[in-house]
Amino acid sequence: MRRPEPRGRLTGGTAPLVCSTNLLNTFLMPLTPPCPEPTAKDGGSQMVSKSEGFQVLWPRYFDKGLSRAAGRRIKRSEAVNSPRAEDIAKAVKGLKLKYRLEPEAMHPANAWKECGRVVVSSNIEKTKLIKWVAKRLK
Repeated sequence: MRRPEPRGRLTGGTAPLVCSTNLLNTFLMPLTPPCPEPTAKDGGSQMVSKSEGFQVLWPRYFDKGLSRAAGRRIKRSEAVNSPRAEDIAKAVKGLKLKYRLEPEAMHPANAWKECGRVVVSSNIEKTKLIKWVAKRLK
């Protein structure tokens, strides 16, 4: 039994239309302006990469008042009340690791609230680093 031909403008038995990714990018690239790199002057903070040996520690990872879903990364019994980025920096300093304190940084989930962050230069696994810092915060 023969299949009925579809009705409409796309009849003719030709191969389906395939869009090349390169061709698509050629047309879309001019429409998307380049994103400027955030600077400290703008109130933004630099992007950091885990592959370059950096780990970012946000105060919400250690906040006893937050749930795991809201961003806490450790057990509630190991967490502290309202940690500050400065406290985390002191704890990292106690571990003798290189770090950079960025007090003006804002977590993407709380873009309206400056909470700060600590960028640690280390190849240690992030979960281990968070546990070590949590012990020093207590």
